[in-house]
Amino acid sequence: RDAGITCEENLDCHSRVCVFGVCEESRRESSELCEENEDCIFGACAYSDYSGSSQYVCCPSNSREYIYKSSSANYPKPNSAYFCTGQESGTSCPKNSLCSSGVCVFGKCEAE
Repeated sequence: RDAGITCEENLDCHSRVCVFGVCEESRRESSELCEENEDCIFGACAYSDYSGSSQYVCCPSNSREYIYKSSSANYPKPNSAYFCTGQESGTSCPKNSLCSSGVCVFGKCEAE
Protein backbone atom coordinates (compact mmCIF):
# COMPACT_ATOMS: atom_id res chain seq x y z
CA ARG A 1 0.00 0.00 0.00
CA ASP A 2 1.12 3.54 -0.66
CA ALA A 3 1.82 6.21 1.97
CA GLY A 4 -1.33 7.59 3.56
CA ILE A 5 -3.33 4.38 3.14
CA THR A 6 -4.61 2.56 6.23
CA CYS A 7 -2.68 -0.51 7.41
CA GLU A 8 -2.49 -3.01 10.24
CA GLU A 9 1.19 -3.96 10.13
CA ASN A 10 4.46 -2.96 8.48
CA LEU A 11 4.17 -5.64 5.80
CA ASP A 12 0.97 -4.01 4.51
CA CYS A 13 2.99 -1.03 3.21
CA HIS A 14 5.38 -0.63 0.27
CA SER A 15 7.74 1.24 2.63
CA ARG A 16 7.35 -1.50 5.29
CA VAL A 17 6.41 1.24 7.79
CA CYS A 18 2.90 1.29 9.30
CA VAL A 19 2.57 3.79 12.17
CA PHE A 20 -0.70 4.34 14.04
CA GLY A 21 -2.61 2.52 11.30
CA VAL A 22 -1.31 4.54 8.33
CA CYS A 23 1.43 3.66 5.81
CA GLU A 24 4.38 6.07 6.01
CA GLU A 25 6.75 7.03 3.17
CA SER A 26 9.79 6.15 5.28
CA ARG A 27 10.94 5.42 8.81
CA ARG A 28 10.53 8.19 11.36
CA GLU A 29 13.21 10.65 12.51
CA SER A 30 14.49 11.24 16.06
CA SER A 31 11.86 12.56 18.50
CA GLU A 32 8.92 11.67 16.23
CA LEU A 33 6.15 9.52 17.71
CA CYS A 34 6.46 5.77 17.12
CA GLU A 35 4.96 2.43 18.11
CA GLU A 36 7.91 0.05 17.69
CA ASN A 37 11.63 0.04 16.88
CA GLU A 38 10.98 -0.68 13.20
CA ASP A 39 9.21 2.70 12.86
CA CYS A 40 12.47 4.58 13.52
CA ILE A 41 15.43 5.27 11.23
CA PHE A 42 17.88 4.32 13.98
CA GLY A 43 15.75 1.51 15.41
CA ALA A 44 15.09 2.73 18.95
CA CYS A 45 11.51 3.53 20.03
CA ALA A 46 10.85 4.14 23.74
CA TYR A 47 9.38 6.60 26.24
CA SER A 48 11.00 10.00 25.63
CA ASP A 49 11.85 10.56 29.29
CA TYR A 50 11.35 9.13 32.76
CA SER A 51 7.99 10.77 33.50
CA GLY A 52 4.35 9.79 33.61
CA SER A 53 3.47 12.06 30.69
CA SER A 54 6.15 10.84 28.28
CA GLN A 55 5.19 9.19 24.98
CA TYR A 56 6.90 6.65 22.74
CA VAL A 57 9.28 8.46 20.36
CA CYS A 58 12.23 7.57 18.16
CA CYS A 59 15.07 8.05 20.64
CA PRO A 60 17.38 10.98 19.80
CA SER A 61 20.22 9.01 21.43
CA ASN A 62 19.45 6.06 19.12
CA SER A 63 19.37 3.78 22.16
CA ARG A 64 16.98 2.75 24.89
CA GLU A 65 17.05 0.83 28.15
CA TYR A 66 14.51 -1.44 29.81
CA ILE A 67 13.68 -0.31 33.35
CA TYR A 68 11.90 -2.71 35.66
CA LYS A 69 9.04 -1.22 37.63
CA SER A 70 10.19 -2.99 40.80
CA SER A 71 13.73 -1.60 40.53
CA SER A 72 12.99 2.04 41.30
CA ALA A 73 10.88 4.15 43.62
CA ASN A 74 8.36 6.54 42.06
CA TYR A 75 8.19 4.55 38.83
CA PRO A 76 6.31 6.77 36.33
CA LYS A 77 4.54 4.10 34.24
CA PRO A 78 2.07 1.30 35.11
CA ASN A 79 4.45 -1.46 33.91
CA SER A 80 8.14 -2.06 33.25
CA ALA A 81 9.11 -0.30 30.00
CA TYR A 82 11.80 1.00 27.67
CA PHE A 83 13.07 4.58 28.08
CA CYS A 84 15.36 6.57 25.78
CA THR A 85 18.90 6.92 27.07
CA GLY A 86 20.91 10.15 26.74
CA GLN A 87 18.65 12.18 29.04
CA GLU A 88 19.76 15.77 29.59
CA SER A 89 20.77 17.35 32.89
CA GLY A 90 17.77 18.07 35.12
CA THR A 91 15.54 15.29 33.81
CA SER A 92 14.28 12.51 36.08
CA CYS A 93 16.20 9.24 36.19
CA PRO A 94 16.29 6.00 38.18
CA LYS A 95 19.93 5.18 37.34
CA ASN A 96 23.13 6.57 35.80
CA SER A 97 22.79 4.78 32.47
CA LEU A 98 19.72 6.80 31.45
CA CYS A 99 21.64 10.11 31.60
CA SER A 100 23.84 11.48 28.80
CA SER A 101 26.43 12.36 31.45
CA GLY A 102 26.19 8.92 33.05
CA VAL A 103 25.42 10.62 36.37
CA CYS A 104 22.05 10.35 38.16
CA VAL A 105 21.94 11.95 41.63
CA PHE A 106 18.84 11.85 43.83
CA GLY A 107 16.64 10.98 40.84
CA LYS A 108 17.90 13.73 38.47
CA CYS A 109 20.43 13.61 35.65
CA GLU A 110 23.41 15.82 36.49
CA ALA A 111 26.10 17.37 34.30
CA GLU A 112 29.42 15.54 34.43
